[in-house]
Amino acid sequence: MANEGVSFALRIASAGMVGYLYGTVPVYFIDPLLASHVRFPSRVYPHRTLPLVGVIAVVLWVTSFLAVRRATKKVGERWCLFVACAIPPICAALVTFPLYLPEFPHGAIWGQCIMVVVVSVVSAWIHSHVRDSRPTTKMGISVIRGTVESAKEEATFWRQVMFGFLASYLAILISWMQFVAAMNGQMVRQPEEIFLVNCYGFFGVGLVSIYLMVLPMWEAYDKWRQAVATLQEAESPKACPEEPMQ
Repeated sequence: MANEGVSFALRIASAGMVGYLYGTVPVYFIDPLLASHVRFPSRVYPHRTLPLVGVIAVVLWVTSFLAVRRATKKVGERWCLFVACAIPPICAALVTFPLYLPEFPHGAIWGQCIMVVVVSVVSAWIHSHVRDSRPTTKMGISVIRGTVESAKEEATFWRQVMFGFLASYLAILISWMQFVAAMNGQMVRQPEEIFLVNCYGFFGVGLVSIYLMVLPMWEAYDKWRQAVATLQEAESPKACPEEPMQ
């Protein structure tokens, strides 16, 4: 369980930092090239912006890791884990907004922040789910049978969650990419600038796909694997004592 908590905290902190950097670093170089932007053409940011962004990213990773790691140790207080996953990215975005004026809030920054927070909180909900206890030889046969049925139901549930996440994401993926392209076409006018912002937006969609794979999908798979292991252990001969003779 300790290793699981460290792995989860590492993935949450890394996803938050990568999402933050993707929402801040590329736009530092892209925004000055958007001369046909309908609201903020050719924005140039101060040279201190990138060093400050780097410092904020490091602080975000450290605080996220420590907060999530501590929250995973608090059994029965799931809300602490939700807060630990959501607050650091939101605070990092709020601190960064003034660096990217005049657009406030900057669309790329808050967009990545929202996606990271949503995926992280969903992952925390899955991770904090407590499965039934494993069977032991001290259990009666009726208890073991109940454990078998519970493990079957739990394995089925998490398998459906995995396929549900995948099917839902694939269902909205094409519409999402079309929306990104349409929005970018209204935001800038020049074809080369539209191509540039489309590449940025589509790569961001791919990044969200990776978020889903390494966070909620992985957590759901891990819960399914644990349920299957419980089922196999409950059905093993060692866990099934003989019923007493009447």
